[in-house]
Amino acid sequence: MKHKLGIVCILLGAALIGSALLLFGYNRAEDAHAGTASQEAVSEIQKQIEQAQSVAMETQVTNQEETVKHLPEPSMDEILETDDEPYTTGPVTMVGDYEYIGVLDLPALNLSLPIMSDWDYERLKMAPCRQFGSAETDDLVIAGHNYVNHFGSLGMLKAGDSVTFTAMDGTVNSYVVSETATISPAETEKVTDSGYPLVLYTCTYGRQSRIVIYCSRA
Repeated sequence: MKHKLGIVCILLGAALIGSALLLFGYNRAEDAHAGTASQEAVSEIQKQIEQAQSVAMETQVTNQEETVKHLPEPSMDEILETDDEPYTTGPVTMVGDYEYIGVLDLPALNLSLPIMSDWDYERLKMAPCRQFGSAETDDLVIAGHNYVNHFGSLGMLKAGDSVTFTAMDGTVNSYVVSETATISPAETEKVTDSGYPLVLYTCTYGRQSRIVIYCSRA
């Protein structure tokens, strides 16, 4: 009887080890796929950013050659009307079936990542996503999975590290890490209402908490 029980225990142990190996293999494959998808998107986005910068430079040269015309100062009514214009998140570009707003560079982690304009769980499997705000309004929040090729090393950033977000029109937004924190998933206001112009965050393994990086303008 004891002999049979021992065989059953061995078989159960082998089955558990096999399941764990399969899960590990699946996670590694998903991580690798996410990294490949991100790098392909970055290459395409960088090409379009370079084109936008070239066009902007040509336009600037043309404008300098033209006669400068002084326009009258806007009235207070016109200023108020301008302030009430609809909120926009800036230029986007299509790569495949998805819109991207630019490229995030984290030199300390040797990462260059494309940023999608909107987020959901399927998009997060391919690239980090804008969750709120924009660089123009200094309230940009970017979420990313803890994949090795995405935000898996985010917690290694420290105060003083540089961060750059290049928008699709070629505008380079330079930041510096001011603060890092680990918060609970319930503390959403520490992500959405931080007061910092750029916030990056990801889940810890097991999703028990969030790693948050607060960035100020450089």
